[in-house]
Amino acid sequence: MTRSSKRKPVARVLLITALLSCISIVASAQTKQSRASKNEKLITALVHSENVRGVFGDDGMSIFLDQPEIEQLLKLRSRAIPLLIAHLDDRRLLTIATNYQIDGDHSSVTVGAASLDILTLIIRLDARFFKQKCLKGLEEGTISSCLRRGYGIYPEDFWQTGKLKAKASVFRAKQKWLAANRQHAIHFQARH
Repeated sequence: MTRSSKRKPVARVLLITALLSCISIVASAQTKQSRASKNEKLITALVHSENVRGVFGDDGMSIFLDQPEIEQLLKLRSRAIPLLIAHLDDRRLLTIATNYQIDGDHSSVTVGAASLDILTLIIRLDARFFKQKCLKGLEEGTISSCLRRGYGIYPEDFWQTGKLKAKASVFRAKQKWLAANRQHAIHFQARH
């Protein structure tokens, strides 16, 4: 047997191994992409839902969690965190209306404001994000009203002179949440 004929079986094994690795990587990427697409559909379902209800008052917003679209998001558990953070600046409108006027008009709530409300309900009430004194004194109202400066997003942050346009504070808050998530500082904790 010549030297080159000994190399052929080794080369074939290496080629087959490389091919199987590539197939595995592609399949894994497709699975992640499929999962991400399914999760995005959950957010879109919020926009088109007639069921999602909540209220917005002086102390923040509160979405009623017992709606099917919200329950589907909550089933994601910790996987919901990056999804909700990704949508903090989402200006699509929900059917939830505020109970006060913004810029002289009754305004609807955006996916971004709703995403923050849901996010604050599923994460640990960590002192990095929430004022602990505020949480202890919170009898009624929303947890989001106790957020530390720079982490809050409210429905009025999406309206400027009657037009739907996110203020710079929305993008800054999203960046803070993204950074905290990259540092693995945000932890899921079911409380409902």
